[in-house]
Amino acid sequence: MGNIGRILAFVITAAAAAGVILVGSENPGGADKLAASEIRRAVDPNVVVVEDPVAPRDSQNASAAKAGETPTGMEPARSGKDAAERTGNDDTDSVAEKPTVKEDGAAEDAGKAAGEAAQVPREITDFSLVPEDGGFTLNVVGASPSDPVKWFTLQAPKRFVIDIPGSWDIRGENVFRIDSAPVRHVVAGVHSDKVRFVIHYREDAVLPDGPPVADGHKGLLSLTVR
Repeated sequence: MGNIGRILAFVITAAAAAGVILVGSENPGGADKLAASEIRRAVDPNVVVVEDPVAPRDSQNASAAKAGETPTGMEPARSGKDAAERTGNDDTDSVAEKPTVKEDGAAEDAGKAAGEAAQVPREITDFSLVPEDGGFTLNVVGASPSDPVKWFTLQAPKRFVIDIPGSWDIRGENVFRIDSAPVRHVVAGVHSDKVRFVIHYREDAVLPDGPPVADGHKGLLSLTVR
């Protein structure tokens, strides 16, 4: 058995050697060239190695959504207050517009009638003056003691002026004349906001300095000056 094993080993070794010789004869120096080409292989500079290809946008967004992050190219959702701050208008401070209330026809007509009635001037149908103890009493028919009165005096020529505020109209004469008294005459004039009575005194007369005192009744105003 030992001889047979040695014989088989010899045969195998011989066959392997024969194969190497055969290859060498068909391609002389082939083994050396092959080894040299593997070692000296040139690197192409135009080849770019991509280590981590970029995943599609949808894939990135899906991954970010799973991780709880904001997808690429999208802003995070903002609360109503944040959105209001960005636009400069806070919904909590907005004031609702008040609805316009239109009056019905009857109320509108009543308002117009009241306004027109207020603009209708009151009428003075007559006036007169009675001199009394350095003063006088002015009687105005159409006015009332409740009407407010203003007054002042003027010099050169001497005059005592009485104003009754309001909207007025004078029916008849607007001048009342006196021939034998310190008062020469009284002139009434209508203004936009009052009726004015100007009592003209003679040059040698003394002007009274007291305020007018109202008396009379509805429809008649008597103003006494001392």
